Amino acid sequence: MPVVMLLDSIVRIEFVWYWLDENGKWIEYGQKDSEHCAASISSSELETTFLANHRGVVFFQAGVQLYELNFQEMIQRNVYYQTQRRVCRWPRLVFFGGRHKSEKSCRFESSFPFHSFPSTWDQSALPDIGYKLVEVSDSSEEYHEIKGLFDKTMEGYIIHRLQRIQNPSLWQVFQWQREQMKKLNRGQEIDEWLLFHGTSTSHLYDICRQNFDWRICGTHGTLYGKGCVAQTTYAAALTFEHWK
Repeated sequence: MPVVMLLDSIVRIEFVWYWLDENGKWIEYGQKDSEHCAASISSSELETTFLANHRGVVFFQAGVQLYELNFQEMIQRNVYYQTQRRVCRWPRLVFFGGRHKSEKSCRFESSFPFHSFPSTWDQSALPDIGYKLVEVSDSSEEYHEIKGLFDKTMEGYIIHRLQRIQNPSLWQVFQWQREQMKKLNRGQEIDEWLLFHGTSTSHLYDICRQNFDWRICGTHGTLYGKGCVAQTTYAAALTFEHWK
């Protein structure tokens, strides 16, 4: 049954752990499968252990077999036979609020396919949790594109530093929301704009980690009325000095 989520929905990201079987199928830890015994450890238990130690090793059973999962290598090994399976940790969106057409509140979950990230991103700086700020070279095409947009509305200033926010989880959320908007627009492209948001440096890291909070939009003033960017996962963090 299709579910239409409204703008008053609250989005939470949960991480789910999967292993890849011999047929190329991703199986969630702790879940039953017709061809394999369920792991004695659940996805949520793996997530708790991972957050405590990103470089740790976990042992568990599936049927009579004993396995180890190496977080650093993201590999599952059979302790006796030494066979290996790939492991992944992937975000799942959980929506609270919003309504069906019946006006009842709902909880809706969506797991992502394996989306690629923008070609401009530094693939070696993709954290499992949170984000990384990556310096953008002033000789790059990306830098000049952002600078050109910035100069159109901020005359008399120079850019002191430009950084790219690489937050894989929020990027996946953005992709999902973009696809939902396309569906609501009957498959047509959506009107997408690159905008700048000025804020105190005390708020910068929370925005990079959690995105904007639409519930407090307008708290510190607005130019075009109350509003909020739905998702901003590919943005520039700017510091600048007045040129005059």
